[in-house]
Amino acid sequence: SKCEAVFKAVVSTQSTGEVAVWLLTVTNSSTAPISDVSLQITSKSKVKLSAPSSTNLSPFSPICPSSPIQQVLLTSDDTSSINYTLKFDSEVKSGTANLI
Repeated sequence: SKCEAVFKAVVSTQSTGEVAVWLLTVTNSSTAPISDVSLQITSKSKVKLSAPSSTNLSPFSPICPSSPIQQVLLTSDDTSSINYTLKFDSEVKSGTANLI
């Protein structure tokens, strides 16, 4: 089973200062469904993580792609590093990805 995370970032300015807005998108490239997907963020800077759009991913299908799991992460513009843990379960195995 393979779980893959794709991250895209857009920086926007609010009246209170610079805020980085991250759209976190998790997709499944495995033929097995993935469930109980959770993303945990740790940072020395102030961060805010929205609720995920779902916690389950359908098996990969090139004909009918499933919807990804999406979350929005807000960070201060001076955030230099973010640690995250992505946890999931599948029919094949359970896994945790710790990335810095």
